[in-house]
Amino acid sequence: MLKMKAQCQQCNHALGWEDSAYICSFECAFCPGCARVLAHQCPNCAGALMARPQRTRTPAAVAAAMLRHRLRRILPRGDRGAPTTGPRHD
Repeated sequence: MLKMKAQCQQCNHALGWEDSAYICSFECAFCPGCARVLAHQCPNCAGALMARPQRTRTPAAVAAAMLRHRLRRILPRGDRGAPTTGPRHD
């Protein structure tokens, strides 16, 4: 999972997980103003600064949704509350 750094590495401006920011392939994070000043080039690795994806849900909400999805795939409809131990022979 992408690490969403909480502040610009150039000016220390706060970067919320819903805020616009720019990152390089090493996940250095910069605010839009600093990215412009740096000509969209990371001062640490010289890589391109690209728009960071914005999160619409918290990591915990995504993890919970993934777990629910996986459980639906492995548990039969009638047994959603209890794990199965193997194939059923009715």
